[in-house]
Amino acid sequence: MINIILTDLVPLRERGKYMAIVQMVSAVGAALGPFLGGLLTERSTWRWVFYINLPIGGSKSTKTNTHPRVHPWHWWKSHTEEWLTNTDTTASLVALFFFLRVASPPPGSWTEKIARIDFAGNAIFIASTVAVLIGVTWGGTEYPWRSANVLVPLILGFAGYGLFLAYEWTIAKNPSLPQGAIVERTAATVLAVTFLTTLCTYWAFYFIPIYLQGVLGKSAFWSGVDALPLFAGLFPFAIIGGTLLSKTGRYKPLHLIGMAIVTLSFGLFSLLDQNSSTAAWACFQLLCAIGSGLMIAILLPAMQAPLDESLVALSTGVWTFVRAFATVWGVTIPAAIFDNEVSSRAASLGDETLTPFLTGGRAYQYATQTFLDSIQDPASRAAVIDIFSSVRWPFIFDVHT
Repeated sequence: MINIILTDLVPLRERGKYMAIVQMVSAVGAALGPFLGGLLTERSTWRWVFYINLPIGGSKSTKTNTHPRVHPWHWWKSHTEEWLTNTDTTASLVALFFFLRVASPPPGSWTEKIARIDFAGNAIFIASTVAVLIGVTWGGTEYPWRSANVLVPLILGFAGYGLFLAYEWTIAKNPSLPQGAIVERTAATVLAVTFLTTLCTYWAFYFIPIYLQGVLGKSAFWSGVDALPLFAGLFPFAIIGGTLLSKTGRYKPLHLIGMAIVTLSFGLFSLLDQNSSTAAWACFQLLCAIGSGLMIAILLPAMQAPLDESLVALSTGVWTFVRAFATVWGVTIPAAIFDNEVSSRAASLGDETLTPFLTGGRAYQYATQTFLDSIQDPASRAAVIDIFSSVRWPFIFDVHT
C-alpha cells in the first residue's frame, strides 16, 4: 500500500528517493529485530515474543509457529520484526488518517465499484498461491520433495498461475493483471531482476546466521549482532541508490553495478569456513548489502517508467507480489540444498547418535550453538562443524543463478 501511495503522490523520477526513505525506516526493524530477539531468547522466555505483541498486534499475537523446520534464529527474528511492524502499521494508519491528502476518488456508486472487482481472477490467483505455499511448506519437512504430497500442490499451483494469466488476458472484463503490465520488455526485465535480487537477498538473510551459529558456534544473540553489516547496512545504500536515480534519471547502470556486486559477494561467501576472520565475514556481508541496497528502491520506478499511468497501481501490485514470491524461494531452495548436502555427508560421522539430527531434513533446524554445545565429544563436535562448513552449495548455486 505504501508503494501505491508513493507512486500516486510522487513524480516518477523522484520515486526512488522517497522509496529509499521509506526503506530506511525498515532499517530500524532490521537492526533491532535480531538484537531484541536474541536478547529475549537468551535472557528471558520465548513467550515474551508473543507477550509484547498483545497490546499492539491484537489477534496477530495468537498465531504460534511450532513448525519443526523453523530455525530458532529465524523464529525469534520474524516475531520480533512482526512486533515492530505492528507498531509501525498502527502509527502509519493514524498518521495517514489525519495527514494524507489525495485527489477525490473517481465518481460512481459502491455497486459500480464492486462490479469492477475481478472476483474470478482473484479466486484463481489465491487458490494457486495457497497450493504453491502448501507444497513449499510440506517439502522436506512433512514429506520428501519428490513425494506426490509436495509435487501435486506445486504443479497445481503453477498450472493455476497459467490459468490465471489466460483468464486475465482473454476473458476478464476488468482484469487484475492487464497484459500490458508485464509483457512490455523493460517491465518484464525489471520483474526478473526483482525476483533474482530478492532471492539473493533473502538467501543471505537466512544463511549468514546459519554460518555464524552452526560453523562459528555463536549464540542467537551474537549471531544477530554479527549479522548487522548485512541487515542494517542494506538501507543506507538504498538511499544512495534512490538519490542517484533522482539526480541522474538512469537506472540501468545502477542495476548492473548492484547485480555485479551481489554476485561477487556470494562468490566470497562460498569461501567462508570455521577459520575465516571477523573482517572477512563482516566485509562480505557489507558487500552484499551494498549490491542489494543499491537496487531496492530503484526497481519499481524502472518498471513503471515505460508504462501508462493507468497501469501504475497494477504494476505496483505485480512488482510487490514478485518480490514477496521471491522471498519464499529465497529460503526454500537453499534450505533444501543445505539439508540434502548435510544429509549426504552425515554418514561419514563416527558418532551414529548424531546422524538422526542431520538427516531427514533436520540439518537446517539443528545448525545452532545449542546443538553444538550438546555434543560432548570434541571430535564429534568438530566433525559436525566441518560438515556444516563444507556445505557451500547454497551460495555457489546462487552465484550461478
